[in-house]
Parts: sequence; C-alpha cells; structure tokens
Amino acid sequence: MIPGKYMPIPQKYESIDTSGLTYTVEAGDHTKDFNLE
Repeated sequence: MIPGKYMPIPQKYESIDTSGLTYTVEAGDHTKDFNLE
C-alpha cells in the first residue's frame, strides 16, 4: 500500500458505467479535480 492518507471512495465510482464522470485527455499539462458526492 502507498503511504499517505486513505479516503474511502463511494461505491458508485467503482465502475465507469455508474460513476457519471467523463473527461477528455488532450496533449499538454493538465490538472482535473473531480467532485465526488
């Protein structure tokens, strides 16, 4: 396990089919934060 702070992730985010999250990766440096509800 990687040392650091552990935060549980809601079950709906375990699958691409249920997460409702999308993001298109393009060339260059980017940072994207996802709000998990």
